[in-house]
Amino acid sequence: MMSLREIRYRLRHDFQLAVLSSMALVALSIITPFTIYRLLKADWMMTIVDSVLILAIIATVLYAWYTGNARRSCQALMYFDFVLGIVGVHLFGTAILGWVYPMLVSNFFLASPRHAALTGILFLLMLLIIEHQIFPSPLAGFTFMATGLLVCFYTYVFAQRAELQYRQLEDLASRDTLTGAFNRRTFQQELQRAYQAFQRDGTPYGLLVLDIDHFKQINDTWGHDAGDEILVRLAQLIEGSVRKTDRFFRFGGEEFVLLVFPTNLQALGTMASDTCLQVEREIIYEGKPLTVSIGGAVLCPQEAPSAWFARADAALYSAKHQGRNRAIIDCSYESILPIDVSASV
Repeated sequence: MMSLREIRYRLRHDFQLAVLSSMALVALSIITPFTIYRLLKADWMMTIVDSVLILAIIATVLYAWYTGNARRSCQALMYFDFVLGIVGVHLFGTAILGWVYPMLVSNFFLASPRHAALTGILFLLMLLIIEHQIFPSPLAGFTFMATGLLVCFYTYVFAQRAELQYRQLEDLASRDTLTGAFNRRTFQQELQRAYQAFQRDGTPYGLLVLDIDHFKQINDTWGHDAGDEILVRLAQLIEGSVRKTDRFFRFGGEEFVLLVFPTNLQALGTMASDTCLQVEREIIYEGKPLTVSIGGAVLCPQEAPSAWFARADAALYSAKHQGRNRAIIDCSYESILPIDVSASV
């Protein structure tokens, strides 16, 4: 049983789950009185249709809360509305047409704007082709089709714009404004997700903590603009070379973090060493090569995320104390000494 605090947290941090839950609450508050009225009037067919819709909404929301997969739940509800709309018009004719417009609009909250628009157009076409006899004339049918398309078009424009603004706000909240790498706040969230995935199915994750060697000297010698340029070039180099499954973060100052998946000790060490060599080879400023020190660690059983990061960070400082421009992977859980994968010649 979830606590009220946990419910608030999930609604605050899962946008699609919040939208689905809000829509379900509104829909149930509107549909339920109609269902009760039709039940009292012994309108059994409409009562059954409304009851099926209510049960489908409740089941979809419960599935989303239980599994955490709100996207799949939203799409399932959209397709269910599609089928139920066709069946409802077939059974009750024009009496049900008033519900078509809210259904078309709601689809844009349940799925991507493009997906919702295509589904809405397909629904209108099928309705016009299969149930054309419910309209008093062809003109009435095409008028209904035209108004439905206008609803889809205007809602699509609004939803597309809202999605674009949401992504822009999400980028501002999750990325470092200078380098474009994910920021420290996002790192904490991803670190927790990696930990949960490891606890759930043993997904192997590794951490690499990178720090630019003698970065203060760069700022003191060439100024902070030069330091900013170095940070941007380093971020672009590393983010352009990592795999799609990896995540790159600016932790703070001249320190960066790579969250690597999937990996093991040997692969993590190779990646760290290659990164040191690549930076030294490809980033030259004022005739001098840039170097980095790297510390790494693989997430181990019964280890908290904070302890995992602390091991990687300690390995970084060990690399710095041993001469810089090298990578050290912590192997404390393997009962052997740390691996020194020095990039130095």
